[in-house]
This record gives sequence, C-alpha cells and structure tokens, in this order.
Amino acid sequence: METHSFNKTGSNLDQSLLNAFIDFLNGDRSTKLYNFLYLDALKSAKSLHTSGIRSWNKAIGNKSDYYIFSNEAALIQRAASEIAQAAPYRPILVELGVGGEKPVAEKTLPLIHAFKPQAFVANDISNDSLAATQKVIKQNIPHSRVETCYANFMDKDSPLLNYKGANVILTGCTVSNITAYDGNMPVNELVSYLKTIGQILGDDGNLVITQDTNQDKASLIAAYHGPFQSFFTDMLYRLKAYLGIDTFDPSALE
Repeated sequence: METHSFNKTGSNLDQSLLNAFIDFLNGDRSTKLYNFLYLDALKSAKSLHTSGIRSWNKAIGNKSDYYIFSNEAALIQRAASEIAQAAPYRPILVELGVGGEKPVAEKTLPLIHAFKPQAFVANDISNDSLAATQKVIKQNIPHSRVETCYANFMDKDSPLLNYKGANVILTGCTVSNITAYDGNMPVNELVSYLKTIGQILGDDGNLVITQDTNQDKASLIAAYHGPFQSFFTDMLYRLKAYLGIDTFDPSALE
C-alpha cells in the first residue's frame, strides 16, 4: 500500500516556494522553507542534480563534528529493546520523516527488530527517501510488510491519520527544528504540530521521540557550522536555479 499526498506541483509549488524563500530572507525562521528543502521536485534545479534528502544524508555523515547522528544511533541501538518493552504492543509502527538509507539502517532497523510490528509505515516528503527505506528494510528483513506514506506529517489533514493508534517514531531531533529561533519558541507552530502528532497517536498510540540535550555552545556550533553550512548553501543554489532568480548570490551567505 502506498499513500500519496503533499501535492506541491507546477505553478502552485513555484509560488509557495517563492513565498517561503522571500519570507526566509526577510527573517522568517519557521519551518515553511525547511519543508521544501527535501522535495523531489527540486531535483530539476539546473545547478545541482541531486535531491535534498541526499544532500542532507551527506551532511549527517560528517562524523568529525556532527556528533548528533552517531550518538543518537548508538543510543537507539543500545536501548531499542528497553524502549519497545516500555510501550504496549501495537500492530503498526509508523516513523515520521524516515530520512533515507543511513538513518534507516542505523536507527530504524533496530527499532523494527525490537517492536516486531505486523507492518511498518515509512513517512517522508521525499520519494527518494521512501525508496531507500524500502530497499534497506527488505534487504535486512525480507518478509517484513512495509508501507510508504508520501506526506508532510505536519499537515493537519495528513493521511497518516489513517494509522491512528499506532506506535510512532520521531527521531533526528526534529522538534528542535521547530522550536529553536533566537532562544524564543514559536509556540503556536509547535503546538499545532504536536497536536497533529497527537491525532496520529490517538488514545492508544505511543510516541518515541529523540532530542539532543547538549548545552555546550562550542560543540553545537562545530556540529552545525561545518557540514550544515554546505548543506544549506547547496539548497540555496538549488532554490535559485529552480526559481530562476538571477539577482540572488548564495555565495554571499557562505
């Protein structure tokens, strides 16, 4: 079964993306632009023939400074059985934003082995990510039932609501991408997203969520400045090419 949603195509995509891009340049640090960075549609950008999710996975693979992914993966691998035992059994396990081959291999597989669901539902806004997820899981657990849901889990009308009552995974410190901006929490946005996740959970579901609690400024700057500076610069080049904005120079922000 494959569920498709998040139909941002053609002129609708162009206008929505342009509006989010302009808002970002004007200081908007909500997730509006963030959600576009992984869209497969942007693979048509003239300057960079790769999807956003591939650029992202390249960034998180930088082990010299970006400690967050490796530490999170090690924690999940060590504690997966304990986590599963703490959550009542549900036949369906849903992961919000699977993220592609590397996250699935190092974080998702240990949780699937521990939870032993009848079906695993992979959610993402990148078909590249979903295809990689199916490949990794089928290679490692050949007889597993894997469903894909191409949708933005932050949308209020997300088709993920069809899986209400499931056990849900939200890793990758996703919540921090919603809440952090100059030390202030955009409360309305965060509450809205958490309510949507709550609707997916229903009354009987359980949520496994990860969050980095490191407060050391130096290591945080090192983690995000190096690998993610190149990621976001790549994204700006792709946005420039896709939208045909000749007057904007992403190198000025490097």
